[in-house]
Amino acid sequence: MAFHYSLEALLRVRQIHERREEEMLGAIISKISAVQMQIENAREALLDSRRLLLQNMADGVAGSELQFAANCDAGRAFYLEMLQNHLQQLEKQRVEQGKIYREARQRREVLESYRERQLQIYNQEQSRREQQRVDDLFLVRLGHSRKT
Repeated sequence: MAFHYSLEALLRVRQIHERREEEMLGAIISKISAVQMQIENAREALLDSRRLLLQNMADGVAGSELQFAANCDAGRAFYLEMLQNHLQQLEKQRVEQGKIYREARQRREVLESYRERQLQIYNQEQSRREQQRVDDLFLVRLGHSRKT
């Protein structure tokens, strides 16, 4: 008789749940990476615009151009701040999803551990049965050899 684990269906459900939670965590981590790149690009753009603004001020640019450049600078700074806030929110999501994933993994590991114990018990019982059959066969043969 083959080994049958009565909680196999539940184990499969937990494996699927764990994979889904892991994929969600991976998606959040990918978003974090993308936002970090956007932040780096926004910082570079802000620094470049500020250098250009300083250079233009030194070259003697019209006040309206300086005002426009300052407004653009403020817009870039605001965009950078929005990205940083978004990154903070994603980091919070990553931490929370990490907890959810670890819990799902632990629930799956508990069932797998129980399955391994059940399989070990099954294998021990099978070994005992086989040994009993061998012993019985030996005794039957021993009995036949004494009678003849």
